[in-house]
Amino acid sequence: PDGTPEGLGRRIARLRNEHGLTQQEVAGRLALSRNAVSHMETGLSHPSERTVVLLAGLFHLEPHDLIHGAA
Repeated sequence: PDGTPEGLGRRIARLRNEHGLTQQEVAGRLALSRNAVSHMETGLSHPSERTVVLLAGLFHLEPHDLIHGAA
């Protein structure tokens, strides 16, 4: 809306909400803690390559599209 690119953490949070998932549900599916999901969404940490692949699969995206925001 304001023309600034959406950061990866915000994109993960948006996609999670669009898919009707809680942080806890995403954490369970990815074998992470809810805290780890929260930290990714707020930009305190960055997901590993493995986590990006798993998140992309969860959201029905290619990993490249998840990273670069083609969703």
